Amino acid sequence: MYGKLSHSREIADRDAATRLNPGSALADPNGRYVLVQGDAVAACGDALVLWDRDRVGALGEVAVSYLGRYRGAPYFGVDVGPASIDATWQPELAEVTFEGFYGLGPLLSEVEANLAMSAIALANWQRRSKFCPRCGSATELVAAGWEQRCQGGHMVYPRLDPAVIMAIHDSRGRILLGRNRAWPEGRFSTLAGFVEAGETIEDAVRREVREEVQIDVGRLEYFGSQPWPFPRSLMLGFHGYVYDDAQEIKVDGVEVVDARWFTRDEVKALYADNPERFPGRTSVARALIEDWYGGVLSEG
Repeated sequence: MYGKLSHSREIADRDAATRLNPGSALADPNGRYVLVQGDAVAACGDALVLWDRDRVGALGEVAVSYLGRYRGAPYFGVDVGPASIDATWQPELAEVTFEGFYGLGPLLSEVEANLAMSAIALANWQRRSKFCPRCGSATELVAAGWEQRCQGGHMVYPRLDPAVIMAIHDSRGRILLGRNRAWPEGRFSTLAGFVEAGETIEDAVRREVREEVQIDVGRLEYFGSQPWPFPRSLMLGFHGYVYDDAQEIKVDGVEVVDARWFTRDEVKALYADNPERFPGRTSVARALIEDWYGGVLSEG
């Protein structure tokens, strides 16, 4: 679900040539279509439900976006939201099970998870962006769903908001985890925040930790990244190490209402008591915690 510099992932090839000229791919009878409805995708068990070209073509006017080519077949994302309120298609789409990505993600293969992420991200952007931010005129989709062009000739591209997420460590091998105000009592995760204008991602890590818990961080190690299209974030994961263990945690009380240092035994016990205390398996937050922990968290 997340990418690391040292790991090459098996994902669909997002070839730029087909984006610019998708005609032959759209005409390919081997094409497969990921159905998107809101922040959910069509799925059955641990796999995506993929429609073929003819079945999607019968939907009529729906937004179709090229996702890439995998093992010779082109893949597309299609937002079926508009069709789901059409009387003709309501019965058929009602029989399709749409699963939210947060719960579905861990069950999918790496390729299908990547396809689902891209399809949701593009559908969210297309749904929310209908007018040019420069001149206000209406836009139309071009480049197989990856660009929009307005009547004035301006180009609009999907917006991406970078955010940092960090596992902070002290010299005793403990990890710093916090609880967001919106979370239930007893739930903890790594600290996180958005990168601000004119700021490096390294500065953002140190600023967010200082703002949220009044801890100064020194050395940083990049861990990995994760797209999170809800609606348009890119999470950049780091391990960070404090200057001084004597620093006292002081939560800001606005975003973070509780924060503590945890040992591995404490994390193990909390997880065994209730797995919902920690982030889900789809998240880079969980990956950061398990990387520090030294293995997969389990209830055993």
